[in-house]
Amino acid sequence: MLRWGSSAANLPFRYATQDVEIDGCIVRRGDAVLMAFHAANRDEKAFGPGADRFDVTRRHNPHLSFGDGPHSCLGAELARLELRCAFPALFGRLEDLALTIAAEDVVYMPSYVIRCPQSLPVTFRPSIT
Repeated sequence: MLRWGSSAANLPFRYATQDVEIDGCIVRRGDAVLMAFHAANRDEKAFGPGADRFDVTRRHNPHLSFGDGPHSCLGAELARLELRCAFPALFGRLEDLALTIAAEDVVYMPSYVIRCPQSLPVTFRPSIT
């Protein structure tokens, strides 16, 4: 889920330490480079065919939603724990949870930093148990 819908959209900036050519484009030493996690997390070279498809059963999942190495997110483990706890609790209490609009019609907040929906209209029935 984090791979497909990373909350970090384009951060952090990195700066080229030397001149480099990438796919015919020259990046000069000192140039700012923007990391587009949502694009990297859907790369078919890393995730195979259908990388843009939401699939919770995907086994090979080296996503960059929390960055990597010395720049990885300090809250990564907390976020994973919250997901492991929140979703079972949510889905255990709400039956027939569904979007009321098509997933591709969800409007995201305009931001280069975070990626989150402006609203997420859903319907559900409270669980009896």
